[in-house]
Amino acid sequence: MVPALACLFLLVFTYAWQHFKAIEYGYQIESAKRELSERTEMNHALRLEDASLRDPERIDVLARRIGLVPPEPGQVIRMDVTSGDGQGPVMASATPVMVIPGGKGAAGRQPSFPRHGRFRDPAPHGLIWRSA
Repeated sequence: MVPALACLFLLVFTYAWQHFKAIEYGYQIESAKRELSERTEMNHALRLEDASLRDPERIDVLARRIGLVPPEPGQVIRMDVTSGDGQGPVMASATPVMVIPGGKGAAGRQPSFPRHGRFRDPAPHGLIWRSA
């Protein structure tokens, strides 16, 4: 009889535990749905605000209010268009560099290696850089 009561108690306890867990998960799901709804509304409001702030007419009015004027012809240079004549603006150019190993650093002494890992010598490892 005692094992039957223990088994019955275990079954009732398991049923109650599952029931309360199901209720708890229901509350968590409702909370997540409410949070999703709030964040969706916030996202919509932020998208509307972003669109209104990017409005070209609004930007033009603000620019004129602080004294800016439209550019004159020739003042705007488009950097994304490549010109075939080579006379256009250059974004960047690289000069070839040759590394010459040296025994001493730029200051004429061996570079020091402090414990914090930074070099005191402007030319670490005794390397000197110059244009080729």
